[in-house]
Amino acid sequence: PSSPTPPSSSANAMSSDASAWLENFFDPLFFDAATKLTRDPAACVIRRRDHKLVRIVSLAPDEGDDAAVPPKGLILAPFHLPRLLNDPVSGAGCMARVEKLAANIERVLRETYGPETRLRHLVWAGMGGSIEDKYAALASSLMREDEVRLWGVDDVNRDTISHVLQGIILAEQARLPSSGVKEALQGTVVVAQALGMTSVEPVFNVQKAFAPVFTAAGLQVATHFYKVTIPGSLLDQALASPVVSIPHQPEGQSSCAGRHDYVSHGMLLPLRLLGASPAAYAASLALSDGEVSAALGVADWLHQIGASRPVGDRCEAVCLLLPEEWRGRWEVVGAGREEWRDASLWFKQHIEESLGKTPERLLKVVTTLEGPTDPSRQVALVVRAPGLSVSPRDSGAAMAAAGVQVRTLDLEGVGPLALGRLMQAFTVIKYRLAELWGVCAVNQPPVECYKRIVNHLEHEAGGGRVSATLFGPNAPYTARSPDGVSVSLAAAVEGGGFAPDALDAEFSRLGLDSSSPGDLLGVAHRVALASTLPRRCYGEAIVFGNLTRGSEARHLRELLDVAFARLIWAEGAQSFADIGKGPAVGHATHAMGKQGGVLTVSILPEEHDMGPAVPGAHLDSYPDSYQRNNAFANVLALAGFELEDGQILPGRGHPGMVVLVRVPRNDESARAALLKTLTRAASVVRIVPGA
Repeated sequence: PSSPTPPSSSANAMSSDASAWLENFFDPLFFDAATKLTRDPAACVIRRRDHKLVRIVSLAPDEGDDAAVPPKGLILAPFHLPRLLNDPVSGAGCMARVEKLAANIERVLRETYGPETRLRHLVWAGMGGSIEDKYAALASSLMREDEVRLWGVDDVNRDTISHVLQGIILAEQARLPSSGVKEALQGTVVVAQALGMTSVEPVFNVQKAFAPVFTAAGLQVATHFYKVTIPGSLLDQALASPVVSIPHQPEGQSSCAGRHDYVSHGMLLPLRLLGASPAAYAASLALSDGEVSAALGVADWLHQIGASRPVGDRCEAVCLLLPEEWRGRWEVVGAGREEWRDASLWFKQHIEESLGKTPERLLKVVTTLEGPTDPSRQVALVVRAPGLSVSPRDSGAAMAAAGVQVRTLDLEGVGPLALGRLMQAFTVIKYRLAELWGVCAVNQPPVECYKRIVNHLEHEAGGGRVSATLFGPNAPYTARSPDGVSVSLAAAVEGGGFAPDALDAEFSRLGLDSSSPGDLLGVAHRVALASTLPRRCYGEAIVFGNLTRGSEARHLRELLDVAFARLIWAEGAQSFADIGKGPAVGHATHAMGKQGGVLTVSILPEEHDMGPAVPGAHLDSYPDSYQRNNAFANVLALAGFELEDGQILPGRGHPGMVVLVRVPRNDESARAALLKTLTRAASVVRIVPGA
C-alpha cells in the first residue's frame, strides 16, 4: 500500500526531529561555526570513539575506538558546504571566487587568441560521481548549452573520445567553414577532475588523447588544460604544470569524495561557465526541515522493508521513478549528433557505491523500469517537483492498487533547480541508512579492489598469464561462434560463482551444446536464477565501449534493451536488468555485484571505431589495452579475485556470477551476431524441461 502522508499534527515534531538529526553533523568536533568550515583532521585528532558518527562520515580505519581520522578523511562537505555557500557573508565570498575562476579561464582565451575569442566547448574528464553530477545537470536542463557545449568524458575508448573531438571540430567548422583544427579548438577548454588515488581515467584521457591532439594542432597546454582536485591526489601528481590547478572546494578544503562533488567547484564552476547561476543552485541545496524530514522518512522506510527483514521476505530493489524530463533518452546535439542524456545514474551510484558493502545490508536502485516487476521484492519511490511531469502510471495509485509499496518524495524546488534538492535529499537518505546499518557512508572497498586489479593488469607482471588462462580461446566454459561472438564463464567458474557440476548437469538435462555461445549464456542464466533462490536474481549488462554517443552506440543500447533486458530478463526470467557502460558504471556495479543476487554480462568490443574521418580528431595511437584491462578486471573482481602479494588470486572476495562476452566491434554485422546469441540465450532461459 502507498505510504500515507504524516498527519499535520505531527509535522512540527517531525521537523524538530529532522533538525536535531541534521545538527549532529555540525557538532563542534566536526564543524567550526566561526569559519563555517569542516574541522581539519590534520590539525586536530578525531578518533572513532569521539562521536557516534565518526565511523559513518570518515575514512578512519576500522581498527578499534582509538583509530584516528586521517588527513582529508572527514567527508562532511555535503552538509557543511551548503551552509557555507548560503551564509550571507561567507557565501558571497565563495560566489565571488567562482566568478573569478570562470573569468580567468575566459580571460586566458581572449589574451591568447584575441578579444573576440570566447569559450565555446568545455570538456570535463572525470569518473564516477565527479562526472555523473554534470550528466544529471545536462539531462535535467539545470545546465543549458545555449552558448557553451559541455562534453562529459568518462570512457576510455577511442570511439567515444573521437566522437567528442569530431563534435567540437565539426560544430566550429559549421560556424566558420574556413576553420582548421587549430582554429576549431581555440575556444575549447579541457578540465580533468578526480580526488583519490585510484581514478586514473581522467589522467589517461588527458595524456593519451586530448593533450596530444591540442599539442599537434599547435595549441598550448597551459592555455587549455585545467585540473580540479585535492593536493597530493593521483591526478594532482600526474598532471603537473603547465596544467593549471583549480581548488576543488571553496576555502581549499579536502572534505569531499567524488560522489559529493555536486557541492564543490566541480559543479559550481561548470554551472557558471554554461551561464547558469551558482548562487541559485547553492540555494537549492539548503533543504527545509520538512524536506529533511521527508528524506529521513524514506531512509527509515527503506530500512524497515529491507535490511530489517529476513532474506526471503525483504525488499531487494527500489524503482526510482524520476520526473519524465530527467529520464534516459537520446537527444540530437551539436552538428546533428546523437547523445544519451540521463539524470538517474548519479542517484543510483550515490546509494549503491556508498552502501553496497554487505549482503545483509543490500539495496539495489533500479532506474530503467516504469514500475516494479515483482511487488513482493521491489518498491517504488516516486519523485515529484513543481514544474516537472509525473506520468499517471507513476502517480502511485495504480501501483498501490497492484500491491506495490509506494513512497512519494515531494521537493520544494521548481523545475531544474529541483535537481540540487533531490541530490541533497539523497545524501540525507544515504547517511541515514549508513547510520541505521552501521556502515561507513563514504568509502568504497569493492571499487578499490577492482581498480587495484586494473592497475596490476596494466603495469605489473602476471597480468598476461591471468588473461591467457581465463580469457583466452582455450579457457574452460568458453564458446565462440563463427561470426566472432565469444562467451566465457571461466573466471566465475574458477572463482566459485558458477559450480561446474551445476552447469554440466543443466547442459545434460536440456540436451544443449556447450560449444554454442547462445546455449552457454542461456545455461549461465538458468543456473544463476536457480542458485539465488529465494532471492530474485537480476541482470546487468556492462558495455566496455561507446554506449552514449552516435548512431552505432544508440543501435547497441537499443539491441540490449530488447534482447537482454526484455527477452532474457523481463520475459524469460520474470525479473529485470540494468544496462550501462564501463568503466563508469563499475563503481555502482562492484559495490552491488559483490553482494550476490546478480548475473553480470560484461561486453567487450575487440576493436573501437573512430567514426567518420575528421582531420585532427582521429586517435590512431590511443591504446585499447586500458579499456580491455578494465573489462578483464571487472570480471575478475566480480568473480571474487583480489590482488594479494602481487598476484591476482581467486577465492578472496564474494564469488560472483559474471560472464565475459566479446564481439569483434560495434557495427551492423557484429550486432547481428550478438543479437543471435542473446536471442538463443533467451530461448534457453524459457525452456521447460519435459515440455
